[in-house]
Amino acid sequence: MQLSVYRPERDATELRDLLAGPGMLDYLYPGLRRPPSIDDASRDWCTPPHEAGGDCQWVVRLECGEAVGCIRLETCELSFLIGQPFQNRGLATQALTLTKERLRVKGAQPLYAYADRRNVPSSRVLERTGFVFMGLIDKPGSPNRVLAYCLSPQLAAGQRPDRVRSSPARPEASAPR
Repeated sequence: MQLSVYRPERDATELRDLLAGPGMLDYLYPGLRRPPSIDDASRDWCTPPHEAGGDCQWVVRLECGEAVGCIRLETCELSFLIGQPFQNRGLATQALTLTKERLRVKGAQPLYAYADRRNVPSSRVLERTGFVFMGLIDKPGSPNRVLAYCLSPQLAAGQRPDRVRSSPARPEASAPR
């Protein structure tokens, strides 16, 4: 697996095709009565972030070069997607692990990630890659509350906080309400 810096002229069509997969827009835009059109989603995901601010976007590619997903970092907020045909193969976990390695070299600040409450696989990916569940929050721009996760430099180095909230991805260990 490899991460290549997103270049619209090379990658936009492949990324748009991944966004058009079944159910993708429902998870990327949780809680909206009607998800945005593929054109609107493409504007969100296929427009490069502001690199001058340290933001970046990578295309997740298999060794053969096929695009399977995308990782986006904007102001310490990490977003990721893996196209529907490539899900449930461990690719998101591999991609986030590679991303953490790249960011560790740059001395990354804490990273935040959010998951739709219905998207248990994304929550598990975040937990497998060292993100800690912080709670259910109201996120600006999202009509529903979302699961919030954090990866601090101390957590990235393998240090665990004294108290960690129970994960919603494992119902048997869920925190009291």
